[in-house]
Amino acid sequence: MSMRLLAWSSLFALCGAAHALPPDQIVERVSPGVWSLRTLDASNQPFNHGTAVAIAPGKAVTSCSVLLRASKIELRREQTVLPATLEFPDVERDLCQLNAPGLQAPEPARAATRLGQRVYAIGYERGTDLAIIDGLYSRVRDGGTNAERIQTSVTGAAGLIGAGLYDEEARLLGVVTASPADASTLLFALPSKWRAELPERGRAVLAARAAAPAKSAAGIPAVGASWRYRYADHRYPNNQTYTVSVTRVDG
Repeated sequence: MSMRLLAWSSLFALCGAAHALPPDQIVERVSPGVWSLRTLDASNQPFNHGTAVAIAPGKAVTSCSVLLRASKIELRREQTVLPATLEFPDVERDLCQLNAPGLQAPEPARAATRLGQRVYAIGYERGTDLAIIDGLYSRVRDGGTNAERIQTSVTGAAGLIGAGLYDEEARLLGVVTASPADASTLLFALPSKWRAELPERGRAVLAARAAAPAKSAAGIPAVGASWRYRYADHRYPNNQTYTVSVTRVDG
């Protein structure tokens, strides 16, 4: 009987391993849905960068932190540049959905996580080069709360904010987020299961903003206000003049 059980266990192990893909095939399979994300300021100058993961035609998700103070959003891949706009913000969880007309990508498969499984972070490191970094699923941190995070053993997470976290079958497990201060060298991800709740939570956030009473503008300069300053330093010994102008008031 023990020999028969051992044989069945070996068979199940082989069947599970048969679906695992080598890293190069995982990259090949998921890369069409992984886009470099660039934000621009009010002067149309590059402001921040990260990664966005396509979840459906015209839709992508990323970490909300990448979009902070952005005036414009662009998704970039090879020679293609697509304008995008914020559709559903869930800042409490740090997961935001973008609307990007023209983005063609199927919905990625989701998978349940398990302790010790191998995972791959795939995204645009510092917004320029597509990179893959592997490690292990370490644990769930703050499970069941809006602070829930997938903790991994992946190192070198800087520059991969918004990247996708995938399993060995190229299924999306989560979206890379900023690491907490007490584990800054490790990579953390937002669970993929939150995607289903994002539209409802995002609509609630937008409705609350629309219903909120206007804040007092006392002491806040109006858009268009400007000031001129003069200064001199070791590089510019003569008085230099520069102007500061208010282009918008946010929050």
